[in-house]
Amino acid sequence: MKLESRKKVQVKSCRFGGKQYFVFASIAPNSKAELESQIAAACQSGIDALEIIINQYDMLPQFCSDLQQCSFGDILISLRLQQTGAVQKIDKTLALQVLVDCAQCGVADIIDLEPADRQLIAKAKQVLTYDTKLMLTLQDYHGVSDTAQIIASAKALEDMGADLVRVLCLAADDVDMLHIAQAARRAKEENRLEVPFCISAIGDAGLMVRLFGERCGNDFGSYPLYRDRDSYAFETLEEYKELRRIYEIDDRYQSCTAR
Repeated sequence: MKLESRKKVQVKSCRFGGKQYFVFASIAPNSKAELESQIAAACQSGIDALEIIINQYDMLPQFCSDLQQCSFGDILISLRLQQTGAVQKIDKTLALQVLVDCAQCGVADIIDLEPADRQLIAKAKQVLTYDTKLMLTLQDYHGVSDTAQIIASAKALEDMGADLVRVLCLAADDVDMLHIAQAARRAKEENRLEVPFCISAIGDAGLMVRLFGERCGNDFGSYPLYRDRDSYAFETLEEYKELRRIYEIDDRYQSCTAR
């Protein structure tokens, strides 16, 4: 049975931290045409939320207007400014203005930033609307030290005022994978974090953490909609769904929660 977070975060009809595990699809469109086609494809995939990485959008000043013209129904929209591991750098001042414009226009439900730039986070918190939630994402490619350090990293994000917390650690082997899974489970069982979170793994060795995210204690997970050079570390959304079907994860999980 999925453990609940102490604090629940309501984003439209989605209640993060409760009994439901939320699945995000992730896209990184280059153009308005890609934005429209990828959103349309995501809407057909049965996801709860769509993560849009804005770094490589070719006409970033027009992004808010382009997004407003798209149709995405009840799917939550999370806009992410990626810095760690990003192939393409971005003007952070311009990016922040785009994110704020999207939030104020009502087309962004979650704004996702990285903790390294505290000044950017402070500016975002000052101008975000009440309905828009702040997610902080830490990507750690330096390897896993121990379970306690992973939890401490997640707690630091919560202390910075995040409504939702995500920590992604590179798993080099099964031992790293186990540390990451234990960190997520302990954080939830011992109430080390109050806000909803995702503590998961990057890389092939972290597959089982991503497949069994809700069993580890995570409240949500994100999977790329398409395979590209930047998504080597994760299964695509369809691969994730197929692997869960093969392992009968959903059927067995539902039968456990029904008891």
